[in-house]
Amino acid sequence: MLLLTVAVLCRPSGQDSLAIRGSPLLVLWMVLGVLGAAQLLSNRAASTDRQATVDMLVLYGAGGLYFLLMLHSLQTPEALRRFLWGLLILGFSLAFLGLAQQFSGTEKIYWVRHLSLTRAPHFFGPFVNRDHFASAMGMLLPLGWATWTQEQGAKKAFGAVLWIFMGWALWMCGSRAGSLTAAAGVGWMFLWKTQPVRYGAFFKISVSLIILAGVLALTWVWINKDVLPFETIQSVGSVRWRLQIWQAAYRMIGNCPLFGVGLGAFATQFPVHQIAAFPFSVTHAHNEYLEWLSEAGFIGFGGILAPVLFWFWRMQQFLSRRQDVFLHSLGAAGLASMAAMASHGFVEFSLRIPFILFLFLTVIALTQNALEMPGVHPGSLSRRTWIPLVRGSQVGQWAIRLGGTCAALVGLVFLVLQPGLAAYFEVKTHTLPLEQRQIYLEKAISLQRSNPLYHQVLAGHYVLLAQHHPLEAGEWLHKAADQYREAIRVNSYLAASWQGLAWTYGNLGNIAAAISAFRRAIACAPKDPFIYRSFAQWGFYRLLNNPSDAARYLLGELADGSFKEAYRLNPSEGRDLLAQCARRGNGRKLLSLWVANDPSLMGAWAYVLKDQGSKQEAKAAFREAVKLSEQRLRQTPDDAFLHFQLGDYLFYGLDERERGIQAVQRALGLSPRNVSFHKYYGQMLYWGHDYAGAQAEFSTWHVLDPRDDEVWTWSRRVQQARETE
Repeated sequence: MLLLTVAVLCRPSGQDSLAIRGSPLLVLWMVLGVLGAAQLLSNRAASTDRQATVDMLVLYGAGGLYFLLMLHSLQTPEALRRFLWGLLILGFSLAFLGLAQQFSGTEKIYWVRHLSLTRAPHFFGPFVNRDHFASAMGMLLPLGWATWTQEQGAKKAFGAVLWIFMGWALWMCGSRAGSLTAAAGVGWMFLWKTQPVRYGAFFKISVSLIILAGVLALTWVWINKDVLPFETIQSVGSVRWRLQIWQAAYRMIGNCPLFGVGLGAFATQFPVHQIAAFPFSVTHAHNEYLEWLSEAGFIGFGGILAPVLFWFWRMQQFLSRRQDVFLHSLGAAGLASMAAMASHGFVEFSLRIPFILFLFLTVIALTQNALEMPGVHPGSLSRRTWIPLVRGSQVGQWAIRLGGTCAALVGLVFLVLQPGLAAYFEVKTHTLPLEQRQIYLEKAISLQRSNPLYHQVLAGHYVLLAQHHPLEAGEWLHKAADQYREAIRVNSYLAASWQGLAWTYGNLGNIAAAISAFRRAIACAPKDPFIYRSFAQWGFYRLLNNPSDAARYLLGELADGSFKEAYRLNPSEGRDLLAQCARRGNGRKLLSLWVANDPSLMGAWAYVLKDQGSKQEAKAAFREAVKLSEQRLRQTPDDAFLHFQLGDYLFYGLDERERGIQAVQRALGLSPRNVSFHKYYGQMLYWGHDYAGAQAEFSTWHVLDPRDDEVWTWSRRVQQARETE
């Protein structure tokens, strides 16, 4: 809304005609509309998350309308120049806010709200993620340079200050990929301004497609890890989990290659296809191309990419013929901004952020208007892209503008305020007493019945009411089951809804239905340790209440497989479950059967015994864990994790520190860039009073993972220990 307002204010008052600019990119919105309708209406190309697909169509439909309005508003060189200064001031404001936050050391966005969901603050300016700030700056920097080169005197100096300030903020935000792509964008701008025509559109599009194919091939090769040694790059945290996300995206593409899983449905489908457990929620592929391929399929992605490439080729042709210095510079800068965003798209999902998307559409509109603007040099460019609606008729112009305003207001109410109000009601329940939450949740559902989240939250509310009112528990649990089933009807891939339904069925005594629902939850998120833990916990409590069900529910598939999978995916989750089970009646006896032949589980069980004060039992369990680890190592001597695990049991469990350190050193020799190995090896050296060695390991830890703030805590401990000595 801010950008549109500035664009309208920049429109010359003497412009008395109303026209809509045509654009090849309008085909892109037509493809999105057809694809979205097919995914919502056709069983053959059905979306796996209808609500997400509707939200995606609303966002990009609004983007298409915005794009047309921008094309209409900025139709003269003077309007373009004014608007560019508005963009520079906007970029300076974003940069100033980000730098103020950086140097004030605040951990609260706008110095007001603490983002509790993140381990450390990664926001910069008004963006929750500093990479998104880098995307905005990467688009604005080439435009700022183009404006600065055309001004004189005080304006030139002022523009230089704004441009340098934005570049400084981009560097300080700490986004590596964002800084590189922004620098590449500035380089592309100079290339476009100086490159001969014979190396024009065909050359640049070919190079871009070759780069795209190379990156896609590289991620495919990673799936077959034996082809190339990827140990080095996998040791860097952000690279490692990006590669794992991309591998899941490739699996997704393989399952639905033609029409994809549904626009916006990546977050729903990722848990089904992920290859490893993640400590955070993954909602995007962190690669625009893979995400579009997985959501739209090859047919949809091809239909989206074709008009973009055609538009790019067409703008290249116009750029080579544009004689006006300012418009030529602006066109080159706009194409460079797009190139920077296209490069950043390999590692980010910036175009899924509404502000970045609309800023990107602004750059496209500026570029097209600058390069196709008729009247500046008559006859040099085609005028067929102008579609006149009303010329000279003030009544007609105002009628069309009034109608467009009314349509925009209706769209605002039904497409923006309605879901926004529903979300407000749902969030408000987090701060209300239990008895008042139901009213607001029902209001949210009345505004958005197709949103499964609200049904899921209301079901959880009914479960809480059942716990607080035991006499009416049956009635509340039946209502909870109805809401969980409704959420699943809207989106059958919600693992949390299946898990909640399973617990509800279990509390209602429907054991077979509960087991079936748990299995559906695991099928929807096969790498989620919390679901396995929940499944195993439920089975264990069933055992304690009905000992006769032990063989059927626990010693068989239910508890054994679920518990071991929970520990394998996340040792802390498995260890917590072990501790809970060990405190319950005959749990210790059964646990000894579960962990008998697994060194990881035996070691976790030993730690549980140690925490509970059973020192002799713990030492015996640690000896057994060491024995099992050594047996496994005779079969797989190059398993770095087994060496590391053996060192952990020897050092902390049996107090054999020298042997433990030697085992961890062997693990580091096999995997020298593993952050966890350096971290725990440094801690071992610290407890062994080798402070110099510990500090060296912590320095390596910081180099490999500079965003992990825990390293400073251990470094201070080493410094204090040295001072004490």
